[in-house]
Amino acid sequence: VKALVIGYAKADLEVILDQAAKFIPKIADWSVNDGFCSNFRAAREYPKRVWEFLMQYMDSGQEFPLRVIAVMLMNHYLTENAIDSVLEVYRQIPPVGYYTQMGVAWGIATAYAKFPKQTMAFLKEDYLDDFTYNKAITKMLESYRVPLAEKEMLRGMKRKKKK
Repeated sequence: VKALVIGYAKADLEVILDQAAKFIPKIADWSVNDGFCSNFRAAREYPKRVWEFLMQYMDSGQEFPLRVIAVMLMNHYLTENAIDSVLEVYRQIPPVGYYTQMGVAWGIATAYAKFPKQTMAFLKEDYLDDFTYNKAITKMLESYRVPLAEKEMLRGMKRKKKK
Protein backbone atom coordinates (compact mmCIF):
# COMPACT_ATOMS: atom_id res chain seq x y z
CA VAL A 1 0.00 0.00 0.00
CA LYS A 2 2.85 2.37 0.82
CA ALA A 3 4.22 1.94 -2.72
CA LEU A 4 0.91 3.09 -4.15
CA VAL A 5 0.56 6.00 -1.75
CA ILE A 6 4.02 7.30 -2.65
CA GLY A 7 3.39 6.76 -6.36
CA TYR A 8 0.06 8.58 -6.43
CA ALA A 9 0.94 11.28 -3.89
CA LYS A 10 0.12 14.86 -4.73
CA ALA A 11 2.77 16.65 -2.74
CA ASP A 12 5.94 18.64 -3.21
CA LEU A 13 8.34 16.64 -5.36
CA GLU A 14 11.11 16.66 -2.75
CA VAL A 15 8.69 15.26 -0.15
CA ILE A 16 7.74 12.46 -2.55
CA LEU A 17 11.39 11.70 -3.30
CA ASP A 18 12.22 11.72 0.42
CA GLN A 19 9.48 9.15 1.05
CA ALA A 20 10.67 7.12 -1.94
CA ALA A 21 14.24 7.18 -0.61
CA LYS A 22 13.00 5.77 2.70
CA PHE A 23 10.88 3.13 0.96
CA ILE A 24 13.22 1.80 -1.77
CA PRO A 25 15.71 0.12 0.63
CA LYS A 26 12.80 -1.78 2.19
CA ILE A 27 11.63 -3.36 -1.08
CA ALA A 28 12.19 -7.11 -0.94
CA ASP A 29 9.93 -8.49 -3.63
CA TRP A 30 9.43 -7.94 -7.33
CA SER A 31 5.69 -7.23 -7.18
CA VAL A 32 6.08 -4.41 -4.66
CA ASN A 33 9.01 -3.10 -6.69
CA ASP A 34 7.12 -3.12 -9.96
CA GLY A 35 3.91 -1.70 -8.48
CA PHE A 36 5.90 1.15 -6.97
CA CYS A 37 7.58 1.89 -10.31
CA SER A 38 4.51 1.67 -12.51
CA ASN A 39 2.53 4.12 -10.38
CA PHE A 40 5.27 6.67 -9.74
CA ARG A 41 3.56 9.70 -11.29
CA ALA A 42 6.36 12.08 -10.35
CA ALA A 43 8.53 10.48 -13.06
CA ARG A 44 6.12 11.77 -15.71
CA GLU A 45 5.74 15.18 -14.14
CA TYR A 46 9.42 15.77 -13.27
CA PRO A 47 11.42 13.41 -15.50
CA LYS A 48 14.79 15.13 -15.15
CA ARG A 49 14.71 15.37 -11.35
CA VAL A 50 13.42 11.80 -10.91
CA TRP A 51 16.13 10.52 -13.28
CA GLU A 52 18.76 12.22 -11.10
CA PHE A 53 17.14 10.70 -8.01
CA LEU A 54 17.20 7.19 -9.51
CA MET A 55 20.86 7.37 -10.48
CA GLN A 56 21.90 7.56 -6.83
CA TYR A 57 21.09 3.83 -6.62
CA MET A 58 23.47 2.79 -9.44
CA ASP A 59 26.29 2.08 -6.98
CA SER A 60 24.07 0.57 -4.29
CA GLY A 61 25.07 -3.00 -5.09
CA GLN A 62 21.58 -4.02 -3.95
CA GLU A 63 19.20 -6.09 -6.02
CA PHE A 64 15.94 -4.23 -5.60
CA PRO A 65 17.19 -0.63 -5.72
CA LEU A 66 18.85 -1.60 -9.01
CA ARG A 67 15.60 -3.19 -10.21
CA VAL A 68 13.82 0.06 -9.31
CA ILE A 69 16.07 1.85 -11.79
CA ALA A 70 15.48 -0.74 -14.52
CA VAL A 71 11.71 -0.87 -14.16
CA MET A 72 11.28 2.86 -13.59
CA LEU A 73 13.18 3.59 -16.80
CA MET A 74 11.11 1.03 -18.67
CA ASN A 75 7.83 2.46 -17.40
CA HIS A 76 8.53 6.17 -17.72
CA TYR A 77 11.54 6.89 -19.92
CA LEU A 78 11.27 4.78 -23.07
CA THR A 79 10.79 7.76 -25.36
CA GLU A 80 12.41 8.93 -28.58
CA ASN A 81 14.39 11.55 -26.64
CA ALA A 82 15.57 9.23 -23.88
CA ILE A 83 16.05 5.79 -25.50
CA ASP A 84 19.82 6.14 -25.92
CA SER A 85 20.24 7.27 -22.31
CA VAL A 86 18.03 4.44 -21.04
CA LEU A 87 20.04 1.83 -22.94
CA GLU A 88 23.26 3.33 -21.59
CA VAL A 89 21.94 2.96 -18.04
CA TYR A 90 20.90 -0.64 -18.76
CA ARG A 91 24.47 -1.26 -19.91
CA GLN A 92 25.81 0.11 -16.63
CA ILE A 93 23.46 -1.61 -14.17
CA PRO A 94 25.52 -4.34 -12.51
CA PRO A 95 23.95 -7.83 -12.68
CA VAL A 96 23.37 -8.05 -8.94
CA GLY A 97 20.88 -10.84 -8.40
CA TYR A 98 18.16 -12.50 -10.40
CA TYR A 99 15.58 -9.72 -9.98
CA THR A 100 17.96 -7.02 -11.16
CA GLN A 101 18.87 -9.07 -14.21
CA MET A 102 15.23 -9.81 -14.99
CA GLY A 103 14.31 -6.13 -14.61
CA VAL A 104 17.02 -5.13 -17.08
CA ALA A 105 15.99 -7.93 -19.47
CA TRP A 106 12.36 -6.83 -19.30
CA GLY A 107 13.35 -3.23 -19.91
CA ILE A 108 15.47 -4.16 -22.93
CA ALA A 109 12.69 -6.32 -24.38
CA THR A 110 10.24 -3.43 -23.98
CA ALA A 111 12.76 -1.06 -25.52
CA TYR A 112 13.06 -3.42 -28.49
CA ALA A 113 9.29 -3.42 -29.00
CA LYS A 114 9.28 0.39 -29.08
CA PHE A 115 12.69 1.16 -30.59
CA PRO A 116 13.96 -1.94 -32.40
CA LYS A 117 16.75 -0.22 -34.37
CA GLN A 118 18.42 1.39 -31.33
CA THR A 119 17.92 -1.68 -29.16
CA MET A 120 19.32 -4.04 -31.77
CA ALA A 121 22.43 -1.87 -32.08
CA PHE A 122 22.73 -2.00 -28.28
CA LEU A 123 22.44 -5.81 -28.23
CA LYS A 124 25.10 -6.15 -30.91
CA GLU A 125 27.55 -4.15 -28.77
CA ASP A 126 27.67 -7.15 -26.39
CA TYR A 127 27.46 -5.21 -23.12
CA LEU A 128 25.31 -7.62 -21.14
CA ASP A 129 26.12 -10.73 -19.17
CA ASP A 130 24.86 -13.91 -20.85
CA PHE A 131 21.93 -14.48 -18.47
CA THR A 132 20.48 -10.97 -18.87
CA TYR A 133 21.09 -10.97 -22.62
CA ASN A 134 19.38 -14.33 -23.15
CA LYS A 135 16.45 -13.40 -20.89
CA ALA A 136 15.97 -10.18 -22.88
CA ILE A 137 15.86 -12.23 -26.10
CA THR A 138 13.41 -14.68 -24.49
CA LYS A 139 11.15 -11.81 -23.41
CA MET A 140 11.25 -10.40 -26.95
CA LEU A 141 10.26 -13.80 -28.32
CA GLU A 142 7.35 -13.97 -25.85
CA SER A 143 6.15 -10.45 -26.69
CA TYR A 144 3.13 -9.88 -28.88
CA ARG A 145 4.60 -6.46 -29.74
CA VAL A 146 7.54 -7.97 -31.62
CA PRO A 147 6.62 -8.97 -35.19
CA LEU A 148 6.76 -12.69 -36.00
CA ALA A 149 9.13 -11.99 -38.88
CA GLU A 150 11.76 -10.74 -36.41
CA LYS A 151 11.46 -13.61 -33.96
CA GLU A 152 13.42 -16.12 -36.04
CA MET A 153 16.33 -13.69 -36.26
CA LEU A 154 16.12 -13.12 -32.48
CA ARG A 155 16.16 -16.88 -31.82
CA GLY A 156 19.45 -17.06 -33.68
CA MET A 157 20.94 -14.34 -31.48
CA LYS A 158 20.72 -16.31 -28.23
CA ARG A 159 24.11 -17.03 -26.73
CA LYS A 160 25.16 -20.61 -26.16
CA LYS A 161 26.01 -21.73 -22.65
CA LYS A 162 29.72 -21.99 -22.02
CA LYS A 163 30.97 -25.33 -20.75
